[in-house]
Amino acid sequence: MRSPAATVLVVDDTPENIELLDGILSTQYRVKVATNGERTLQIARSDEPPHLILLDVMMPGMDGYEVCRKLKEDPRTRRIPVIFITARSDMEDERRGLQVGAVDYITKPISPPIVEARVATHLALVDQRIALESNVRERTLELTEALDALGRERREHASATARADYLLRFDTVTGVANRHDFVMRLERTADRVRRAKQRLALVSINLDRFHMVNAAHGEQFGDRLLRAVAQRLGQCIRATDLLARIGPDEFVTLLSEDERLSGDDLPSAAAELGERMLAAVRRPFELRDTGVAGPIEVTASGGVTLFPDDGDEPLGLIKRLQAATIHSKSSGRDQISRYSPTLDANLGHQLQLEQRLRDALRNRVLEVYFQPKIRVSDRHISGAEALVRWPDGQGGFISPSEFVPLAEDTGLVVALDRYVLETVVSNASLWRAVAQYGVRIAVNLSAASFGSRDLLQVTRQVLGAAPEPVCLEFELTEHTLLGDVQSVIHRLHALREMGVTLALDDFGTGYSSLAYLKRLPFDVLKVDQSFVRDIETDAEDRAIVGAILALAKRLDFKTVAEGVATTRQFEFVESHGCDEVQGFLFSPALPGGEFMALLGKPAVPA
Repeated sequence: MRSPAATVLVVDDTPENIELLDGILSTQYRVKVATNGERTLQIARSDEPPHLILLDVMMPGMDGYEVCRKLKEDPRTRRIPVIFITARSDMEDERRGLQVGAVDYITKPISPPIVEARVATHLALVDQRIALESNVRERTLELTEALDALGRERREHASATARADYLLRFDTVTGVANRHDFVMRLERTADRVRRAKQRLALVSINLDRFHMVNAAHGEQFGDRLLRAVAQRLGQCIRATDLLARIGPDEFVTLLSEDERLSGDDLPSAAAELGERMLAAVRRPFELRDTGVAGPIEVTASGGVTLFPDDGDEPLGLIKRLQAATIHSKSSGRDQISRYSPTLDANLGHQLQLEQRLRDALRNRVLEVYFQPKIRVSDRHISGAEALVRWPDGQGGFISPSEFVPLAEDTGLVVALDRYVLETVVSNASLWRAVAQYGVRIAVNLSAASFGSRDLLQVTRQVLGAAPEPVCLEFELTEHTLLGDVQSVIHRLHALREMGVTLALDDFGTGYSSLAYLKRLPFDVLKVDQSFVRDIETDAEDRAIVGAILALAKRLDFKTVAEGVATTRQFEFVESHGCDEVQGFLFSPALPGGEFMALLGKPAVPA
């Protein structure tokens, strides 16, 4: 709970109401009082503004709506949460209040428990915002050297909104632009270049056998290496050029004409840039405090493509760039290849992979694995997250990072989601019948599937065909929910009416909108593994995880911590009231039969 120094401003023109609210709040908070709008604005704009305002709607002179509007228009006061107190409870009043910036409503007659709960909840939200802002500042400091080298400003505003914008545009591992931002920038730059009748070059750098680095040294080491690679690549480009990470081990930059670089010189300049980048990657990396002795050496392969020479459609250029990169790898690695139409045969591999994925879906050769979720209170399996696996026919698997983006790009992701849903429901029904054990199984739902017209019909049909009742959960990321809020709310409520549990996945890595938590009917809040991973060593991550878990508890969400891999991580989330965990500490994802064998047994750390 916030310290007693937190200040609550009570605004009411009725002495009895002021006395009542002061009695409720003064034991926990410092209470200030105003009886009209003008005095409210004076206090809010003072050197010691309140942390929260309880504002009566109906007052003589300036009413509560006008006071709230002025508060939200003023940069000095717009962040102060305002809770309206009113005797009117119709939807139109509530809509009007939310439009002018109120965060909540308390209706008269005043209920002390309701006042205490609402005030505590919104002060907790303020605490979380402060924690998130602190995290942004820390991350910005860590990336300063790399960002200076890239010649771009990465200063983050000290607010949750700025952090959300950062995560939408930048790669959280390296700090450079992410794939989403790169595609947007490429489309804008291509439009400008087309109008100016100029040329544009794309240069890609793809680390060779990076998966072996992760396998040998772990993902944390791999992330450290990626950051070091991004820093070196940033030192190779001009301040005006864009560098982005568009894949697990793939970077790309845009090189456009300017007063110093003509269109005729662009191809040779792009090739020279690619060679400089390869040389930068080729130098040994010495990463301190990683537990890996000595320097590590890696190489990269790359490609060059030109706009409009090689095509005038941005996504097509990216595919041709990847074709050139694939050619470099197949030709011995550690080299740069210029795209030419003869490389389309290599690009055909992607088309072949797409067809293989269609065949795999049609012939039902994909496998669904289940990563157990462990109930913290008794260490028993409470559910699982379903993860799709594609056997490669040689005893291994095709990486989800290869075929899931392909499915998203080709529209096959809806069919893939349905395949997983049908497999999950079939398995869960079997477990209930054979093992006499029912658990909640979570399916990750893509944005395309959530937005499809027949989502509700398909879900109802699949659940209705199950011989035994199934506890189904849909995990939805914040990006999946972007769009018309009313439509999203309607769809979520319809799913809940079918008995489907709803989980907000990867909370804190997207928009992290607190409005979503309040307005959308979620049951479960999943703490992203990017925060859990470093809670043993990173105070900011500990603060964020603690704040998220505290917020979820106040809002009555069940919580799941992802990526719990160590006993200390488990003990931390346990001490902060987390309900469930999943991660390698207890089990990786398992085939259905192996998962069923664990049901009803205590989970033992691996």
